[in-house]
Amino acid sequence: MKLMQDTRLIPSILTGLIGTFLLWHGSQMPHPRGWASSPGLFPIIIGAVLVGLAILLFIERARDRSAARRTAGTKDQETTTTDTPTCANGPFLKGDLTAVLAISTGLAAYIIALDFLPYEPVTFVSLAIGMWAFGARSPLHIALGAAAFTLVIVVLFTQVLGTLIPGTSSLIGTLMQ
Repeated sequence: MKLMQDTRLIPSILTGLIGTFLLWHGSQMPHPRGWASSPGLFPIIIGAVLVGLAILLFIERARDRSAARRTAGTKDQETTTTDTPTCANGPFLKGDLTAVLAISTGLAAYIIALDFLPYEPVTFVSLAIGMWAFGARSPLHIALGAAAFTLVIVVLFTQVLGTLIPGTSSLIGTLMQ
């Protein structure tokens, strides 16, 4: 498998580095009344999720590479010299930077939108677009998944942890007060 066709190595490394940075940065923030009121809580949660995702990407990459080696050993020499990527299996995963650019652009748009709009609609739309971009095609699953994740995050942060969520405001947070 050529490096250009390995669609999980660079995202794994970048995701792990960003997650590690967020974990370190969040742990350096002050927490005078405990972690629940700490401004470093959110970066630590996000960093831990990113590190976990990086580990999952590394595991998936290793399984795909070993499966490709096993398959290559059983096929004729003519069929193993193809130039098609073996790991590319999603709408954006074509062995180029399309996925990285799409994710980066979407993340930037999400962050900018949070400065102007409430958290829930911005997060819902961002998640729905992301789910569709990575292969989900059922409108019901997309709507329910994005809505459930948004609701759980709002309730977790505003009611359980008693902290603020990113953005200018929270529609659900104001209704629950």
